[in-house]
Amino acid sequence: MTRVPATCLLLMLLCVLPATGRAGASSAAYATLAQEIWRAAGSATSVAVRPVDPDETGLPEPVVRALDDELTAALLATAPAGRRVVTRRDLPAVWDEALSFHGTGSRALLRSVAAEVLVAPRATPTRGGVALSAVLVAVAGDETGRALAVLGPVAIPLTVEALIATTPAVAARRAGVALAEHVRLTVDPGATVAARLRRSGERSPLADWFLDQVADHLIRRLAARPLGVSRPLRHMDDAPVALDLTLEGEVWDLGDRADVHLRVASSRGEARAMARMAMTTVPARFLPLTRDGGRVGAGMHRAEGTAEAGRGLRRDELDAAALTLARARLVTDALDQHDAPEATVVDREGVAAALRILEHGLPHEERWRVDAATGDRRHGALRARVIRLGGGGAPLVEATLDRQVYRPGEPLRVRARVGGGRVYLALYVWQADGTVVRVAPTGHQARTLAAATQFDWPGPGDAEVTVAPMPGVSRSLEAVIVVASAVPFDADRPAPVLGTTAEDSLAAAGDGAAFLDRLAALDTARMTLAVLPYQVQAAP
Repeated sequence: MTRVPATCLLLMLLCVLPATGRAGASSAAYATLAQEIWRAAGSATSVAVRPVDPDETGLPEPVVRALDDELTAALLATAPAGRRVVTRRDLPAVWDEALSFHGTGSRALLRSVAAEVLVAPRATPTRGGVALSAVLVAVAGDETGRALAVLGPVAIPLTVEALIATTPAVAARRAGVALAEHVRLTVDPGATVAARLRRSGERSPLADWFLDQVADHLIRRLAARPLGVSRPLRHMDDAPVALDLTLEGEVWDLGDRADVHLRVASSRGEARAMARMAMTTVPARFLPLTRDGGRVGAGMHRAEGTAEAGRGLRRDELDAAALTLARARLVTDALDQHDAPEATVVDREGVAAALRILEHGLPHEERWRVDAATGDRRHGALRARVIRLGGGGAPLVEATLDRQVYRPGEPLRVRARVGGGRVYLALYVWQADGTVVRVAPTGHQARTLAAATQFDWPGPGDAEVTVAPMPGVSRSLEAVIVVASAVPFDADRPAPVLGTTAEDSLAAAGDGAAFLDRLAALDTARMTLAVLPYQVQAAP
């Protein structure tokens, strides 16, 4: 017998649709899969075919039954001499009692099939038909319960005549179950899985609500014992396999229905699904999804941030700290990075680390919301688009401050080394209250530097910029932001120049969200940011 590792599984797209098959066009595909099954079965003289589970596919039962019949017929037609096919009619009645074995041991149950190999087909609808694959499990001798091969999928062409849309609850359950079973195959078909799940991708109110339901079904299904009628049982009593999962969803407004394209990814592989909901079943609070139809919340992402006082943050800093953290989490989510900050920030070092994540991407078109009922500004949710910074045409920049902690009245000093050709550069200060001012150049045009140049600011002819904590406090966290571009840009556009005093600078400063919006409107593919946090601390 041959064994194909689970890693050879091709990605599967699941959806909810009924269709009628073109038998002539699909017969070759069934025959191909049947021949692969017989080759993988090796010397086995009999195989048992387990019916496709409609609950795992979302396909209507008539379509599922037709798939079963066609595959069985293909196996019978391609069976080598002396080989036998055991069908549903030949299986013991106990196989339909999937959730309980009533004292029957796992191996005894498998052996009761009176076959050597169990074939568990998988039907996964695609845009052009159905992808049909199969898992082969040994059900005889010492091999009982071992996954022998994962075959296919082969494409079964179908003509789609109608599309079934169901309620959100049913669609979420089907999608969660289907995704779970495909994730399980990438781990061990007979294993239970203890999944830790994080959300990723674009966000919208409907997507958040629906994906929460999908996630619940997904996690619970993975944690449950695999069903005996369709899963190898070799490791069913072992401890659960720990697995980190990322779930994302994309919602489309199609007038009379809403489609949700789902993807689950882990270190073992990924699975895809599509859920379909009748628009009449979508809660009214989410309607209308869009003004003119199409993608819902296109490009929008969502992240939350919480800040706590008492361990280095004052109460007056919590709102800005929570927003900074939410920005960082949103950027790491949108760029599919796996080193997202923790959900709560408790000190200025954590806020500084969150600020530095802006070097990777810019959130823009932000919508920051705190709890309107309580007015608690320690926690909020941010929705925004994110644009990635840099690329092959972006300059190389290494920038440093001369120190990390400044006393009031001390000047800021920045050293930057640039490479990759001519560079256009400007410096801004992100102030403790979340506003931004420009410190260099004082004119509109960004400073021009030749390739492989060291830049010291302030330089000859530059005025020194001294630091000061926010009015009424002894310590503040701020940051110098170095913006370097391979193309000229108007340095005044992102933020205005600073004032002559700390009070003047606060009055002149632009909003941080507006600063990010204006940077995002520049040529970000040829832009590099260096974020240099520092603290201003009064002498003790």
